[in-house]
Amino acid sequence: MRQLVEHEHGFEEVPGIPGRLPKGERVLWQGKPDWVNFAIHVFHIRFIALYFAVIAAWRVWDGVTAARPAAETIGSALYMIVLGAIAIALLSLYAWAISKTTVYSLTNRRVLMRMGVALPLTLNLPFSKIASASLKVRKGEKENGNLAFAALPDERLSYLILWPHVRPFRIGRAEPALRCINNAHQVGAIVSEALKMAQDNRVDVAGMTAEARTRDADANMRGAGSDFVTDATPTRVGTVPETTTDTIAKDRARVAQSGAVPAE
Repeated sequence: MRQLVEHEHGFEEVPGIPGRLPKGERVLWQGKPDWVNFAIHVFHIRFIALYFAVIAAWRVWDGVTAARPAAETIGSALYMIVLGAIAIALLSLYAWAISKTTVYSLTNRRVLMRMGVALPLTLNLPFSKIASASLKVRKGEKENGNLAFAALPDERLSYLILWPHVRPFRIGRAEPALRCINNAHQVGAIVSEALKMAQDNRVDVAGMTAEARTRDADANMRGAGSDFVTDATPTRVGTVPETTTDTIAKDRARVAQSGAVPAE
């Protein structure tokens, strides 16, 4: 099976695409995750904020019902709020770093995902290896959403290696995804057209291959028939050529006219 995930190397003719583009391949779109939506929808900072807010409120309630000093009650609640703020800040910073180091690329032949903050790597997924694509768009001005790709059954991708650039909860059959991209409808239309063109090219190539095989088979049959006719032509054994017989008759006539007796 062809290796789909490759470690990053230095040279990039086009940012986000390792090496040089092959002849005939062109870039259709490039983008990256929106870090705010990434923090909200991938790292779920809203739920984390709600979790710490609930704990802080419970500590205030517990301090009031237990008649604890106000300073102790407020200090306990503030402690949880600060912990929540630190967690949200760290996750937001990580989302920003992911957005800065990630490049999603679409060409007329494949999907490329350069990812990794500490250890950069690139996912190279040709359209010929894609079984289907699914689009999820959120409401809003930016039309932010996710575009996931389901690989063919014989292609095995690692959920852990691709995370967080992967469709959630598809652990057994990991689906790489362009996550939290803006103008997701537009990107989905580009992918749909590219997949259709790739499918048409595969059909054309298959038809040309079948036609070529038919021509080769016909040529082989004609060649075999020609050889058979040549080999089947009877060969006359022991027959004196006509030109040789005429020569012998002329020699005997000249001998008779001279009166010599021909040697037997």
